Amino acid sequence: MSAKPQFTVRAMHRNGPPTCRPNPAYPNGIDVRETAPGVQSCRAELPYPAPERLIWSVRCRLCGRTLMLTAAGRADDPRSVTIPCRDKLQ
Repeated sequence: MSAKPQFTVRAMHRNGPPTCRPNPAYPNGIDVRETAPGVQSCRAELPYPAPERLIWSVRCRLCGRTLMLTAAGRADDPRSVTIPCRDKLQ
């Protein structure tokens, strides 16, 4: 029996074209960090580049934290996200 992946990554589709121009500073994607240095955290890899304009929902199966980020199907899309861990609710 294999272990379940730590993260559940789901895509929610968004209609219409992107509303801003691609950021040329990130030609190979961006690693999003939603935590401060020294805070316990985990990193989730995202499908890169996104297949289209969408919202990624990333949920940690261990602590239950969920984070959402946008993508536009371009080179400057997020390719990973670092999520701060939280204590499990009692």
